[in-house]
Amino acid sequence: MKYLKINATLITALIERWRPETHTFHMRCGECAITLQDVSVLLGLRVDRAPLIGPTNLDWADLCEELLGVRPQEGELQGSVVKLSWLAHHFSQLNNHDGDVQQL
Repeated sequence: MKYLKINATLITALIERWRPETHTFHMRCGECAITLQDVSVLLGLRVDRAPLIGPTNLDWADLCEELLGVRPQEGELQGSVVKLSWLAHHFSQLNNHDGDVQQL
């Protein structure tokens, strides 16, 4: 997903209208409710094709090593969550890699 700027006023307005009993937004008469198309436009997601799905039973340490080049040690990875201190330790300095976008 691309970088998304958060609109605090919009979020506050939606929170005020959320009803947990029905899991819906209650709007005044004449106002619009948020639709799937609205979400698609705001987030830039496609909603007119097959859903994006895939397996989640991955070896997360292997995936980190494949994508980041470094394997987290025991205790630095819990499920699919890696500790921020581990990321900061290994990736606090990023080199330019001579302009190689793929390597960066």
